Amino acid sequence: MLVYAMSPHEVLGTLQDAINDPEHVLAWKHNAAAYLNDLASQGNVFALSALSNAYEDGRAVDADPVAAYAYKRALQRVNPDFVSDRTINALEEQLPAGGLAQANALADTVYRNCCIR
Repeated sequence: MLVYAMSPHEVLGTLQDAINDPEHVLAWKHNAAAYLNDLASQGNVFALSALSNAYEDGRAVDADPVAAYAYKRALQRVNPDFVSDRTINALEEQLPAGGLAQANALADTVYRNCCIR
């Protein structure tokens, strides 16, 4: 599931293939997001990171700086060695005004759901 979500070129083919089959692209985005969310909810650190990156770049999911920060922050709470403070600070700078409180609340929710049993 993780490889599927993180390797769109393997699933979708070339850029021209993707352009010619937008429904296949939408199906991949839907499935990739579902797979990543499922794996992240199980505490998979690669999925937490991939979701953060997807929200930052707008791949597989719509771009969302609050969610990008939240997933990366949750990953940092799992293990501070996985994410530097510099990365967190860079994501924080991309948040909209007032977004830090929302992002931290979402990070707490993600962390509780994935990593506290």
